[in-house]
Amino acid sequence: MVEKDEPVGVMIRRVRILLGYSQYEIADLLVEISGNWSLTREEVSRWERGKRIPGPYWRGWISEVLRLPRGDVDAAAHIARNARKDVAAAGQVVAPQVPLWAQPSGLSTALKCRSVSAWSTIR
Repeated sequence: MVEKDEPVGVMIRRVRILLGYSQYEIADLLVEISGNWSLTREEVSRWERGKRIPGPYWRGWISEVLRLPRGDVDAAAHIARNARKDVAAAGQVVAPQVPLWAQPSGLSTALKCRSVSAWSTIR
C-alpha cells in the first residue's frame, strides 16, 4: 500500500480511504490506541492537507492504525519535510500536491472500490 515518493499526508489520506475510515474514526482509533486524548479530527485533516507533519510519536501510532510499516511512514514524513524545504528554498508558496484519486472527482470513484486491487485497475 506504499507509493514511491509519497508525502505522509497523501499516504495517510489514501490508506484511510482504502480502509474505509473517516477522519473522525482515525482520530478516535489513534486516541484509543495511544491513550493520548489531545488528538482531534482537525489534526488528522492538517496532516492530510500537508499543513503539519506528524512527529515520531504519532507516526508510530499511525503505522499501527493504518497497518503500514513504521519505516514507510517515517520515509513519507521525510519526503514531506524535504518538499517543504525545497519550496522554502525556492521562495515559493505552493499547495501540497493532491493525487487525482484524492480530488473531489476521484474520491467518489475511490469510495466505490471495495479493494486495493480494484482501485489499482482504474487509476
